[in-house]
Amino acid sequence: MKTLKCLITFALVAILFTATSCLDIVEEMSLNKDGSGVFTYTIDMSKSMDLLLALGESESEEAISTAEEDSPVEMDSTANFYELMKNEPDFQIDNPEFWKKANLHIQMSESQGLGKISFIIHFDDFDDISYFFENLNQMGQEEDAEDGFSQMLSMASGGTGFNFTELYRFEKNKFTRFKQQQSGWDELPEEDVQLIKLMVGSGTYTTIYHLPGKVKKASHSGSEISPDQSTVTVTHNMLDYMEGRVSFENKIKFK
Repeated sequence: MKTLKCLITFALVAILFTATSCLDIVEEMSLNKDGSGVFTYTIDMSKSMDLLLALGESESEEAISTAEEDSPVEMDSTANFYELMKNEPDFQIDNPEFWKKANLHIQMSESQGLGKISFIIHFDDFDDISYFFENLNQMGQEEDAEDGFSQMLSMASGGTGFNFTELYRFEKNKFTRFKQQQSGWDELPEEDVQLIKLMVGSGTYTTIYHLPGKVKKASHSGSEISPDQSTVTVTHNMLDYMEGRVSFENKIKFK
C-alpha cells in the first residue's frame, strides 16, 4: 500500500508541477433507471509519459523501489478507498459503507505509453458524488496528511467545491448536465494563471454519459451519439473550458 501511495504521489506531482505537462480528463457516468450508477473521473497523463519516466529515473527512487533496476514501469492496480484510508491514522472514516463503494485505479505502462488515474464511485444519487469530492478535498487540507498523498489526490480531482448535486439532474427519460460555474479564475494572480495554462497544455476535457435507454435528442451541438444510441460524448479543449469559453451544458432525452 505504501508503494502504491508513493507511485500515485509521484505521478501527480510530475503532472501538476511541471510546466511542460499535458493531461486529459474524462468525466464518465453510467446511469440506471432509478438514478443510481457509476461515476468515473479519469486523469489521463499518457501524453506526458516520457516526462514522467524521465522524472522517475532521477527523483522517484522511493516510489519504484520494488522494481528491478532498468525494468520497464508496468502497473495496473485498483485500491478501495476504505482499505486505503483505514490504515491512515490521520483519516477519520465517518461513512465506511460509502467508502467501500469508491475505488482508485492506477494504470502506468512504459511499453504502452500509458498513464492514468481514475476515481470510481458507485453512487445511489448525485449527492454521493458531491460527498466524495468534498471529503477528498478536506483530506487534502489536513495539515498532518502523511507524505502529501491526499493533497495530490485533492488537487488532481478538482475537489475545490464542485457541487455535483446541482450539476446534474435525472428525471424520467431525461438527463441534464448544467453549465458549471468557473469560480475564482479571474481572482488568481497573473503568474498563477500563466502557470496553469502551461500545465494544461493542449489537454482536453471529455464527458461521457451512458443512458438507460436509447437517446432521442441531445441539446449540445457537439454531442456524439454512439451507434447503439445509448451513449453521448462531448469533448472540449481544457483551457477553453476552464476559461468559460465553452460549456458542457446538455439536455439528453432518451426512451
